[in-house]
Amino acid sequence: MYPTSTRRAAAAGASTLALATLSACGAVGDLLPGRDPFLDQSPRSIARSSFDDMQDVSSMRILGDIDTKRFGRMRVDISVGRSGCRGSFDAGSGGGFELRQNADGTWLRADEKFVRAHVDGQQGDQAWRMFRGKWFVADGENEDFADLCSLDDVLADFELEPEDTGESVSSDDVVEVGDAEAIPITGGRGRKRTTIWVSLDAPHHVLKMAPAQDAGLPDALYFEEFGTKVVVETPSKKEILDLPKGQAPA
Repeated sequence: MYPTSTRRAAAAGASTLALATLSACGAVGDLLPGRDPFLDQSPRSIARSSFDDMQDVSSMRILGDIDTKRFGRMRVDISVGRSGCRGSFDAGSGGGFELRQNADGTWLRADEKFVRAHVDGQQGDQAWRMFRGKWFVADGENEDFADLCSLDDVLADFELEPEDTGESVSSDDVVEVGDAEAIPITGGRGRKRTTIWVSLDAPHHVLKMAPAQDAGLPDALYFEEFGTKVVVETPSKKEILDLPKGQAPA
């Protein structure tokens, strides 16, 4: 049920957030007084409606904690649209970096903590003088953020899997995600068991996702600002640091 691209970012030790499976068994229940008619269908139908609505999304903001191959666990805040993405990655005491990606290329700009965390001793002073305030060119295809920066990749994986889990959803499951009412739907098996929170209001966007069995890590991802235009400016030449291959702080 969950997008492969987002699981790549969020699942510990993995590089994609794979889709969990939803149940097709049974209706949610009889329509209760004051109950939203959207809930009077099977969990699989609710998910299908939501995933169909997600395909019409032209942009979104993704927030949460992810596990990266190169830098470990980081807080991510990315806005991705049809023409590119921009955002930030934060490793806490290990610092972080800003990201820009558009048709012209991919650039990162690291903060001082991040540079010093990856360059030892006196070389750290020299490295920070060189990197301070500068963008450097990154390999946009092979970095941890590559799939999060492709809206097509993110949306392509919002699809149902053929197997069902036998889950059902009750009216008591309606909760608030931010300022919106949402219905959580859980599916999948074992470690891939995952929950999504679907907006009751149309369009029925996925607002949140997280592993069904919380391992104690803040590994939920949130989705918001659907349809907000994402403007990604190419850094000016004087802002870009021309580095030999392999010289970026990593």
